[in-house]
Amino acid sequence: MKGGNKSAVSHRATSYWLELLTEGLECLLDFAIANHPQAVFPVDVYRKFGFNEPIGDLIDQYSFVPIGAALGDSRSAEYQRHYRTQATPALQFYEAQADLSDDEIMASRTDAGSFDDDEDDFETQLFHRVTASKAHTRASLLALSYGSPPHSLKMKDGKLEVSMRTPNAGLDRSG
Repeated sequence: MKGGNKSAVSHRATSYWLELLTEGLECLLDFAIANHPQAVFPVDVYRKFGFNEPIGDLIDQYSFVPIGAALGDSRSAEYQRHYRTQATPALQFYEAQADLSDDEIMASRTDAGSFDDDEDDFETQLFHRVTASKAHTRASLLALSYGSPPHSLKMKDGKLEVSMRTPNAGLDRSG
């Protein structure tokens, strides 16, 4: 057969690997939830703690979106029934905190940032600030990670540009 020893992409092979990847990711999600059962109990972290939330103990309603989408409604409910008692200490800690007023929540954000949303309702303003805070945190994690990432991020005309570097670009291996 001519060309029989050359690899080629096929729909069947791609489907197989995607199915295997999905099963592997589902297992990783199961392990993560078993390790942190409070992940299936999203709470309004900002109502209790403002922007000074405890790290790693509670999942806010925004961070739960991809978890909930991956699990689906019935599996989320199943996990909640199963892990209710194991998640109790984290949830009791949450419930023990007093609710903050809208003004206290906004005052807890200490970083400088301007938003042109004074006319918007509180939930929209909170969403803008939470999104900016999460983006800042993720950008900081990327910037402070070990090694040099194979990409660069730049703002140009109000838009984020991502450029990929070729691995080993600029390395002269001759001699």
